[in-house]
Amino acid sequence: MEMEGLDYTYNLTIIDSYPEPLEAGGMNSYSLFQCIVYVIEAILYMFITTAIASDRNRYQTTFWFTLLNFSITYIALNLLRYFGEVHVVIYNESNKSLCHLVHFLNSAVNDGGEMAIILICVDLIVQNLMSERYENPKCKMFTLILIFVTWLLIIIKEIIFRKHSEIEFLCYQSNPPFVLWGDLVFTILRILMILAAVGVLLYIAQASGQPASVLVGLLGAPILVGFVLCFSTLLSAINYTVSLVNLQSPETLYMCSYYIRMFCPLIIALLWLVDNNFRASIKRLITCSTCRETGLQPTEHEMTTDIA
Repeated sequence: MEMEGLDYTYNLTIIDSYPEPLEAGGMNSYSLFQCIVYVIEAILYMFITTAIASDRNRYQTTFWFTLLNFSITYIALNLLRYFGEVHVVIYNESNKSLCHLVHFLNSAVNDGGEMAIILICVDLIVQNLMSERYENPKCKMFTLILIFVTWLLIIIKEIIFRKHSEIEFLCYQSNPPFVLWGDLVFTILRILMILAAVGVLLYIAQASGQPASVLVGLLGAPILVGFVLCFSTLLSAINYTVSLVNLQSPETLYMCSYYIRMFCPLIIALLWLVDNNFRASIKRLITCSTCRETGLQPTEHEMTTDIA
């Protein structure tokens, strides 16, 4: 039931709104700062992806697939955000085809970044609860299919939403009510899925009976990353909802969401250092000359748990 007098018209740019409006063709300190942050984060994830790809033998195959999917997605996410800043916000390009493409890719990859941690958690759940079936050809194929289907569903959702969106002056996007509220519903659904996956990992850790130091090194990173993504996404969802209803969110809420979303990839990259294998891969890449002399270290396998 619609509230009388409530205006559902809502304009969004490719990046979150800015604390200070930009003049056409201009640049303020916020846009420049974001460009620098996104470039740094993209380079960081390129380094991470190189470390994971070059240390293939340290990981079990299916987990390696999901971890690479995660790191490559965050490379794309930061490059797209940088591209959006430069070509859509700073230069205010009004080409509608370009604007639709950037809106589409940014939204799809952002959703894919949140779904990637769910895929990692699912892999770890299978790895620990069904260890006898893990790493067989069917399990590997299932992981690849799950990654493919996840991206396919994200793309289909974005195609439907973009089909009903309009690009207006200076690359602002105007969406009908069902797109705005539908996007909010999918955001809440992703938060619930992340919490469910992290909850199962916490149950596995509690039921394993292993020392906390061991559990942190094996399961701590995806659990922490899941909680950070939930908090960041929830804060953005609250800011988004308040904006839909009031057309202007409180400044404190907006600024918190603005900076947390900007630095979230950097925080996530640092949290992955909690993982034993990931930390070893980074160390191996940094000290690659030593590794060539000593050879590969024995593969460290993940914890397996037999829960009655």
